[in-house]
Amino acid sequence: MLALAWQYLTGRAVAADLSDRTEPEWPPHPDRVFQALVAAWGERGCAPDEKAALAWLEKQAPPDIVAPRVDDADGGSPGLALKAASPKVYVPVNDTAGSQRGPYVEKNLSLLPAHRVRKERYFPARFVGDAVCALVWPDADGASHRAALERLAGAVTYIGHSSSLVRAWFDDSPPPPVWTPAGVGDVVDVRLRVPEAGRLEGLVRAFADGGAGWTRPTVGAWQSYGIVGAEEILAGAMSGRLIVLRRVAGVVLSLGQTLSLTMALRSVLLRRSADGARVLLSGHAPGGEALTVPHAAYVPLPFVGAPYADGHLLGFGIVLPRDVTTTDETSVLAAIADALNRETDTLEIPLSDGRCCVFGLEGRIAPPMALRAATWAAAARVWTTVTPIVLDRQPPRRHPDRDAFVRDELAGACERVGLPRPAEIVVSDVAWLEGVPPASGFPPLPNKLGINRRHVHARLRFASPVRGPVLLGAGRYRGLGLCKPLSREEAS
Repeated sequence: MLALAWQYLTGRAVAADLSDRTEPEWPPHPDRVFQALVAAWGERGCAPDEKAALAWLEKQAPPDIVAPRVDDADGGSPGLALKAASPKVYVPVNDTAGSQRGPYVEKNLSLLPAHRVRKERYFPARFVGDAVCALVWPDADGASHRAALERLAGAVTYIGHSSSLVRAWFDDSPPPPVWTPAGVGDVVDVRLRVPEAGRLEGLVRAFADGGAGWTRPTVGAWQSYGIVGAEEILAGAMSGRLIVLRRVAGVVLSLGQTLSLTMALRSVLLRRSADGARVLLSGHAPGGEALTVPHAAYVPLPFVGAPYADGHLLGFGIVLPRDVTTTDETSVLAAIADALNRETDTLEIPLSDGRCCVFGLEGRIAPPMALRAATWAAAARVWTTVTPIVLDRQPPRRHPDRDAFVRDELAGACERVGLPRPAEIVVSDVAWLEGVPPASGFPPLPNKLGINRRHVHARLRFASPVRGPVLLGAGRYRGLGLCKPLSREEAS
């Protein structure tokens, strides 16, 4: 076993999340800690034995992580990493060459901080107190490199921002792990960057001796992690992979136009799909009969639930069922790739009114929250609708308690996709999230008899965390019944 331990000397861990510079990163990514070791190696003069130790360390399996768990909703319980306030600040840019016009005094004044342009900055942090953090490689035997690694650990001064001061050492008796690497089928809590073979050389090339050739290092490899001893997280039949495409050009659509977009998208993909993908993408067997098992669903990805949200669509997603085979998933990806314009890597979706939307696969490092699969696939106890849920049955006109009937229908909709009955259901014609139109703002979805089904907004609270995506009701394959998880603060 090998364990690198450290403590934050100020009780604060200052590091920005890679996908959102205003949010703190936690737990610390193993690759961030590895980069701190590499920086210490460079500061110490790049000793050959220390380089060999780092080259050996980067080839080890992803480590276990010891760090306080996150619980922002807890009012300061000991042993938790609590989010610190991170107000926006404005910082002077680096020294400039001075003005090229005017007297010599003016040139010098332009170099002073008070005269430089200020750029907004954030310094997101978490309070961790005197907790010991560690990376633990349980199967590693680094006896031959131990001395070199200990010298590097002693030279590490900060992890993350330069104000995030630490003392580091190698510990033979580290605390028990909190996060461990997740395998296939395991519950995933977070995805973290980890070092891999070749990472050291990549960092050396990026640094380029600090000269003009300096570039930002590549992101590196990713590894899924799960919390040790976490409570059971339930998943429904549609809690599978979410393929995200973002709008890059064309007309801007709103949430109320969900049905027209998803049906147009479905038609485009079906024209370019092979037999295996066509069944999954259409929801119909080769003979034309409707499938009785879950299939692909098309969902809008709107700007909602934030200040000034207006519900316009940033993109859309294709949700694959949880039990989809690797072969079928590959065939769907092939159908999407075949539908893309080979010159622009975009997908043109013609609408019924003659207009067109243009989409491309989302591959940016830090896309908007709505275009991150994790936004919709997170685990939460409380979910609320982004598009209204379409009831499978109409409430009888003379039913003694129509609200109870609707709640029972919604509970049944959860059970039909493999989720438990919610502990609490609140129904409304108006949405809880900013930017979401009322239920009446969406076009009706008629049944086979041509009768418009009722659709409602709902807020569902489950007894145990449920993993998304959560799609409910009769219109779930066409973009209706899409729910968004709420954090503890939002749900309170």
